[in-house]
Amino acid sequence: MKILKYLYRTALLAACIVLLNSGQPSAETVTLTAESAVSIAIENGYRFKMLELARKRNLSYLKAERASLKSRVYMNLRAPEYSAVSDYKWNSTLYMNEIIRTNTRRWQMDISLRQPVIILGYPTNGYLSLNNRTYKYIQKEDFGNDVDYYNRFFIEFEQPFFTTNELKNDIEEAELDLKMNEMEDASDKVNEIIGVSFSFNNLLEVVLRDSILSGYIRDLENMLKEVNAAANGESSQSIEGVQAALELKNAHEMHMNNLKQLRGQSMNLKQRIRLNIEDSLVVKHDIRILPIDVDLDQALELGYSLSPRLRRMRLGNRKTEIDLDNEKSEDAFRLNLETSLGFENNNDVYREMWDDYTNSYSVSLFAYFPIWDWGRRKANIEAAEISLKRAHLYLNQVRDQITNSIVNSVANLNDYKARVLLIEKSLVDARESYEASVTRYREGKLSMQGVLKAMERKKSLEFNYLEAYIGYRGSILRLSSQTFFHYEHEMSMYDCYDL
Repeated sequence: MKILKYLYRTALLAACIVLLNSGQPSAETVTLTAESAVSIAIENGYRFKMLELARKRNLSYLKAERASLKSRVYMNLRAPEYSAVSDYKWNSTLYMNEIIRTNTRRWQMDISLRQPVIILGYPTNGYLSLNNRTYKYIQKEDFGNDVDYYNRFFIEFEQPFFTTNELKNDIEEAELDLKMNEMEDASDKVNEIIGVSFSFNNLLEVVLRDSILSGYIRDLENMLKEVNAAANGESSQSIEGVQAALELKNAHEMHMNNLKQLRGQSMNLKQRIRLNIEDSLVVKHDIRILPIDVDLDQALELGYSLSPRLRRMRLGNRKTEIDLDNEKSEDAFRLNLETSLGFENNNDVYREMWDDYTNSYSVSLFAYFPIWDWGRRKANIEAAEISLKRAHLYLNQVRDQITNSIVNSVANLNDYKARVLLIEKSLVDARESYEASVTRYREGKLSMQGVLKAMERKKSLEFNYLEAYIGYRGSILRLSSQTFFHYEHEMSMYDCYDL
């Protein structure tokens, strides 16, 4: 664009400003662009390192949760269990209770392999287990010890009926937790990418402001030289020289204040992307207005479909539905069937315990009938249903908030774009007006005050153009953070950064 070539020379377009730390040697010179700043942050930044560790931690938690729903092998060991107490027991011969003292020793080991029953990928809420129980039981008596060895191998099946499928719900909740954590991780990374981009924009703004002020100072110095050369002791020319000198002094103060901001923004960005504080930064950027035309309906659709917040909330609503399902089974009618089939042996000689097994089996059907609970279960179900309604309402509220944010961001983007283009045209006139005022001053047709006014107008428009340009870049970033779509690369943030 002609105005950019006219306004910012090659050095300004490159924007190569080396930021040296006062009194400290430079360890390395780092050239930064908008893309490289993000790349360095992703590879090296503190925030990204912490996010990656958090992702690994959450993945470990989820692996543990999912593993707990699969097969389990465990052993219970009682070694030993002593009992030497007196207690009352019913004597069926005497038809009365009597105090009996027991003195026993028991060493027991239980080994079990427990597996959820899943048929064609569907968990039945039942469990099948392979078990072994072995123990040594000693009863001490006045005249000696009675020793028994016991061993049993058996298969056990447990199946609840007429109740919530807790196993299925637990598996689904584990999968939902995994997806929600993945979306949260992606959201945190995109937010940090947007944050780094804004930090780069802040640094870029003060770098370009420094270039504008340097050009302004250079123009003032040139005019001051012309005034002093033409003065020859004339009082009127001396007054013009004083005016130019005062304006030059004010420009130097503005420049010094901008350098202070430049150092601060440089340190902030270095800390954020984890660079050495002794490094020098070279900020390189081409000022150009990207031809980005955003369709509002498409932006809204992207915000609804790609936004991790809405997707996480939908998954959270599903978890709330599962909680309601679990609440309905609480304190409700249910049946539990437990069956076992195996073989066992009991002998007072350890070696013979492993021979001549006897078949063993058990069947147990447990039924629970709720009768009266003063409306406790009903009230809990109503509370769970209200929680689900609130979750759906909150989802709609967030969707409306996203809608409003995207509408405002698209409007701001279009406003900044129009403002940049408008100021760009005005800058051409301001630059030509300044050059004309310098020519007229040299011809004696215009006072120094007129030249300074033209110079001030040019500087103000350059600052306004810079503000509008940085605002335009910021509006693109805000819209990208709301829609999770990279408008410069024309792809989703997930694909752009492999999230």
